[in-house]
Amino acid sequence: QKAVGKKGAALREAVAIASALPGVVAETWLCWQEPEKTDMARHWATALDAAKDADVLVPRRESARFAATYPIEQVHSETYGNLYLDAVARTHCDALPPLDWHFGPFAFRARHSDLWTRFGGPMYDAQVVPLVHAVRKGLRLASVAGAFEA
Repeated sequence: QKAVGKKGAALREAVAIASALPGVVAETWLCWQEPEKTDMARHWATALDAAKDADVLVPRRESARFAATYPIEQVHSETYGNLYLDAVARTHCDALPPLDWHFGPFAFRARHSDLWTRFGGPMYDAQVVPLVHAVRKGLRLASVAGAFEA
């Protein structure tokens, strides 16, 4: 990472670099995941295929695998947080699918890179707020469950 800052700076830098790579076109999926989420690599192809008509993808953890492979405190905290954010989001957009807001991995079509490069949030807001902006713009957001294991 050359950009000074935290997760937000790293995300914006990664999006800018990835979207400028040779062969990347408007329809290319750009995927983000934290380095510790190594198991996500085996799920991307299936998740992206299931979301082929979407503009943005937010994978979600299957409940049983989530509970079996994460500390119970994190399971409770993130499950409650997801339910709360879903409830708040639905007061503004009832077409929004349930999201795993706290999971981390997400993907979007390269043509929407500006949503993530323009928002200057320093941490997780750099990832989440552009999701909200995408929904407000009318982009198709998909949520696909996967058998991710920590």
